[in-house]
Amino acid sequence: MSGKPYERTQDRIKVMQLNVNKSDLCMHDLLHSAASEADILAIQEPYIDFLGRTRALRHLHVVYPTRHRDQWEQVTTRSVILVNSRLLTDSWTALDVEHPDVTAVQIVGEFGTLRIFNIYNDCNNDDAIN
Repeated sequence: MSGKPYERTQDRIKVMQLNVNKSDLCMHDLLHSAASEADILAIQEPYIDFLGRTRALRHLHVVYPTRHRDQWEQVTTRSVILVNSRLLTDSWTALDVEHPDVTAVQIVGEFGTLRIFNIYNDCNNDDAIN
């Protein structure tokens, strides 16, 4: 990477999706390499610590599934979205989705409305799609 800060144009939002397979090491690598370039990080099977939190840097806002804080000990969190602080907080909002494997955000701007869903599909079923 060059020494210049990442410049986001108004008409483009850079989204990166990755399954980190619950790996703390993979999560750290992602955060310290590519995270500064993306506006949205859609992470599947994130690392979750003993407090029910994933890893993030201070310039990233974490969006958990809707009922994550109520159920994190009973339900495995397999989807999170990290929103870069370059996206102003009044331009995006987390969407309530009643499924533990789905996180979603809505971004509103001059371009209109964009909804991004991060859906973890278990290999044994497709319940998250319904």
